[in-house]
Amino acid sequence: MKKEIKFFKLSLFLLLVLIGCEKDDCRVVEYYEESHDPMMKMCLIDGNAELYEVETYYQSGQIKSRFLMESGNINGKLKKFYESGSLKEESTYKEGILQGDYHTYRENGKPYVYNYFVDEFAVYAKTYKDQNGHQEVLETYRPVLVYEADTVYELGSTFRVKVSLPIPDSLLGDKELYFAYQMKSISLKDSVIINPSNEVHLNSKEPVICSVLLDTLGKRVFYGHVVNKPEKWFYDSFERVIEVVPPSSVNKEQ
Repeated sequence: MKKEIKFFKLSLFLLLVLIGCEKDDCRVVEYYEESHDPMMKMCLIDGNAELYEVETYYQSGQIKSRFLMESGNINGKLKKFYESGSLKEESTYKEGILQGDYHTYRENGKPYVYNYFVDEFAVYAKTYKDQNGHQEVLETYRPVLVYEADTVYELGSTFRVKVSLPIPDSLLGDKELYFAYQMKSISLKDSVIINPSNEVHLNSKEPVICSVLLDTLGKRVFYGHVVNKPEKWFYDSFERVIEVVPPSSVNKEQ
């Protein structure tokens, strides 16, 4: 699931406005163009650390968001609110990077989406849907895949991918998650393979290496998805296109 995350960044103008602020000094640094109502207020917490508490507002005057800004980056909790005052989003940043828990709520206070982020990548997602008065919960696991930089490989070489699922154990529960994978023809790109020929067990502690011997020339597609056993329910799939070429002349001479 793709989710757009908006970051608040200080412009040079805002930095200039804040020069000379003393501790606990609060200033409105941005206004709505037509009404001149406050849009953003900043309060200095620690001048040495360039640490500010920032609040943004709807044109009605209701608070829109609240967060800490340190050295020009969001650091710590970010909260967003509906104009009614109820909590809309709550997330955590570390030096401007979205990390860990990310919650969104409906205006009535019910949970809507929960994500767990690692360096702005959602490795876990939970969506709450109301179906005829009953709440349905949908989960998705998306491991971090680290590919080799190369996209061209020689016939007979090995393609390797490092796979990790860095989530808290509480999100894993008693599930038995595996990463199932195989190579497939380029003609099958964007297609789903129900039962890939290889699999490795996933856990939240250590990455695992997936490897495939390249025994077919031409463009190939590395395919993989996370499967939950014994339910055999699988989650979002991953693909990477590579090209397998004949061995080089150096190898032929050897």
